Amino acid sequence: MKLRSALALSALMAGAALAQPLPAVCTAPGLEPCLYTPTTTFTPGEVEFVLRDASRNNHPVPILVRYPRGAPGGPRPVVLWNHGGSTDPAGHRHSEERGKSLAEAGYIVIHIARVSVASPTPGELQTCVQAGVLPSTVTVGAPLEACRQWLGWHVYGPINNAFVAAILPQYQIGMLPDFVGTPDGSRLIVGGWSGGTEVPLHLAGAKQAFGNYTMPQVTIPGVVAYWADSPRGPEYAGFQSGLGEDSYYTIGATPFIHFSGRGDETGEPAESRLAAWMGAAPGSKFLSWDNDPRAVHGTMDLVECSPAPRDDHCRWMRSLGVAFLDAVVMNQARARDWLASDAYRTLTNGAIELHRR
Repeated sequence: MKLRSALALSALMAGAALAQPLPAVCTAPGLEPCLYTPTTTFTPGEVEFVLRDASRNNHPVPILVRYPRGAPGGPRPVVLWNHGGSTDPAGHRHSEERGKSLAEAGYIVIHIARVSVASPTPGELQTCVQAGVLPSTVTVGAPLEACRQWLGWHVYGPINNAFVAAILPQYQIGMLPDFVGTPDGSRLIVGGWSGGTEVPLHLAGAKQAFGNYTMPQVTIPGVVAYWADSPRGPEYAGFQSGLGEDSYYTIGATPFIHFSGRGDETGEPAESRLAAWMGAAPGSKFLSWDNDPRAVHGTMDLVECSPAPRDDHCRWMRSLGVAFLDAVVMNQARARDWLASDAYRTLTNGAIELHRR
């Protein structure tokens, strides 16, 4: 079924999923038993680095590492996080609340900035021509700058994540103050918000094409889950994402969580953000759908959390994110039970739905 038709049936499908009786773990909305909290919490630390990829003409990859200070030694799962927007040398400083919430729960979070390509190679210039970004390889001025930014965002985004994942063994004890653990390259999570969700979607298997250019598929060994806050929709819905009507059907069965809702609009219909959740292979797929239009695009990034009731919505979505990782990455029984129960619906009094596929 084409996604244009499938999206029209989303409410029916989601309703059918929620019609199944779910176990109860709490009985009253707003009470602490309904809010998932990690068993142990830590104070987040943070360190910035600028990495350079020798295979890409020493292209800079600024990162900010948020980590659990004082956590016991041993390997820790790593979240590779991709900021919203396009290219931004300070992008690794965004999504602060999402990163802190996961570091507090015991995860290492590496925020990765996407930076424009300073000196595109002749092959990269030709790629911009194929994609329709550049009229010719000898063009200068604003079109060339658009090519630099397009390469840095769309083409280099997944590659940056693969580059960071490949050098994780270099992060040994002592590189992060008050931290004696090590990053676990066999338990990686790739996530992002808004424009940054193209990276987890691509790495999960979604096909991207811009003009006559098809993006080579990038894969990262060790990824055990994906995450998308305000996932990018298909181009026919108004997104400049390189994602087509059938792009999402190639996303596999790896666990994937999506956060979106009625107010999650940036000029495109909010419903188009359901495409990835609906098109992916079923199995450990979760969708947090906020029915309150006051929970806007930035709320999904835990940033626009005022005025009320947005603050509660951010608190609830923060809780679900930690529960998802504790369940599918840490295999914690308490988190699995919470995720399989009606706790989220009860906690939010039905304001936010949790759908499962």
